[in-house]
Amino acid sequence: MQNYKFKVQSYRWLAKRLGGVEFRNFSLFTFHSQLTPRQNGFTAIEMVVVVAIIALISSIILVRFPAFSGNIHLQRSSRELALLVRKAQNMALSVRWVPGPNAPTSFGVYIDRTTTPVTAILFGDLPGSGQYGRYDGEPTDTRIETLALDRSVRIQEILCNASGANHCTDTLDVSFLVPEARMSIWGDDAGGEQAAEITFSAIGVIYTRSVVVRASGQIFIR
Repeated sequence: MQNYKFKVQSYRWLAKRLGGVEFRNFSLFTFHSQLTPRQNGFTAIEMVVVVAIIALISSIILVRFPAFSGNIHLQRSSRELALLVRKAQNMALSVRWVPGPNAPTSFGVYIDRTTTPVTAILFGDLPGSGQYGRYDGEPTDTRIETLALDRSVRIQEILCNASGANHCTDTLDVSFLVPEARMSIWGDDAGGEQAAEITFSAIGVIYTRSVVVRASGQIFIR
């Protein structure tokens, strides 16, 4: 009984010390909240740390932005060229009609890596040469679409393969004969190519992407 009275008196004394809190309302939570001072807002050190973290993240993003942007342009350019070649193939299969004096005997894509910006031309081949603008007294080829690649992207090389021997060219014609869409590959006006690889590079990007076409009709990106 004496121990109980001592505890009650101790709690009442502690409650008075905490600001007159009555014994019946006293709890450990009240005791902790009364002893712990309230802290509102940020301290100067916390603000400095937050600003430093934001500055560090921003600097990393700014440093890597050219490479990130170049990577996007590289992927988009290679994909657009592959789709353009695929479009020529589909037009040959469907025997697509295009405006002009005659119906094209084939559809193809002409690429010249020396132009700025690099352009690819989707054309309808009227004289049946399999090349863009190559004719002997025949009507000129029909330009259907012109694809201009991003200025930050360039064609690093055009590698052709004829009879197992690789050689580089500046121009490339990939055409599909109507209606079976049989592929013909011409590198620098020389026919009989078995395959061609157009390699793209971009400013600030260390790796490359390539569009590969094969005389069997395959078109893919690697």
